[in-house]
Amino acid sequence: MMTLEATTRLLEPVRQIVATLLTPVHFVAEAPYLAGGGLTDVIATRDTLQHRVQDQSRRLLELSRVAQQYEALRAENERLRALLGSQARLPSAVLVAELVGVVPAPATRQIILDKGARDGVPPGAPVIDAWGLFGRVIEVSQYTSRVLLVTDANHAVPVQINRNGVRSIAGGTGDPVFIELENVPITADIVEGDLVETSGLGGGFPSGYPVGRVESVRIEPTSAFALVRVEPLAQLDRSRHLLVVLDVPPVVDGVGGRAVNPTAGGWVILLTVAAAMVLAVVHLPETWPTWLGWLRPVWVALVLFYWVMELPHRIGLIVAWTVGLFVDVLQADPLGLNGALLAGITYFGWRFYERLRMYAVPQQAGVIFLLLIGTEAVRMLVLEIMEGRGMTWLVLGPPFMSLLVWPFLALGLDVLRRRFRVV
Repeated sequence: MMTLEATTRLLEPVRQIVATLLTPVHFVAEAPYLAGGGLTDVIATRDTLQHRVQDQSRRLLELSRVAQQYEALRAENERLRALLGSQARLPSAVLVAELVGVVPAPATRQIILDKGARDGVPPGAPVIDAWGLFGRVIEVSQYTSRVLLVTDANHAVPVQINRNGVRSIAGGTGDPVFIELENVPITADIVEGDLVETSGLGGGFPSGYPVGRVESVRIEPTSAFALVRVEPLAQLDRSRHLLVVLDVPPVVDGVGGRAVNPTAGGWVILLTVAAAMVLAVVHLPETWPTWLGWLRPVWVALVLFYWVMELPHRIGLIVAWTVGLFVDVLQADPLGLNGALLAGITYFGWRFYERLRMYAVPQQAGVIFLLLIGTEAVRMLVLEIMEGRGMTWLVLGPPFMSLLVWPFLALGLDVLRRRFRVV
């Protein structure tokens, strides 16, 4: 069952049903904290209440000043976008939710909200509080939803520096008080105090939401990257009332503005994978040197890696393993060998797709090169053990050719994905 859940989505309805049945457990577990907060409000002194009212009045005045400038700034922004030929940014619809539970596992940073599928909460929806980005919905039941906080080690979000637009990826560290910007060159113009906000790249988070402020920038003499620590702006350990952003901008037809069917274009994915399998087994002319066969790119792995990076919800481990089984038969390899290798590549792409999307094409090619060196080495080792085919330095040929082919293949698949609106 664990394997089935990790490799497919077949058990998602089961998990949602069980989570719905266990909803009362979260409320009962949180009841002492809710009761304590209510009791504090009841016995609060007059001076405490006056102080609270004064703070809220001061904050209301500050927000009123910002609101007075909003319309003028919005109009100016739309005029600038019109001059640049850019599409107007639509306001986001939000849903107010309350924190009703905290996942107790020490290695995770997750919470439970009191809104779920019946309230229209979709998986993947960003969650914010009054100060900044809080996290992202990763699981939805009928009455509750589970949120991965920005500080969790599995969380990553494309960001930019508000001052100058320098882009990076903010990744959680597991520490409750800071996150880190990944792969920041030591020459990047980032200083302490810079505001970090979502960039909107990758499609998972709308742009412009504050994430944190740069706490420190440390440069190690032996490292090519700076260590940039960011303090989240969201009150992760205090906020109880949060906002779920519901309408992440939809994919629309560039001609008529019609919404695109989220399941459309499956035939394009199938056709590209089939073409990759054909290229993987096409025969070279008999008059050509045999060593040229080692310069064949790993077409199937490249195509699967592209689709899982761009559309992780469309490609899973079962699909990758099945495709690998076909490759085993076509190449007369032991059954399951290529399935396991392609499943490993697919899992890596699925696990780090947010980071990979932010990489430049040469960086993506470098990642693919290292992945394929590992998989080809494992493949040759298995074949040596099972069939005695022998190891050779020519095993570096397919990864190297894949490195060279990737920019052109990614460009071609990008054109197909946009032309046929595969989402």
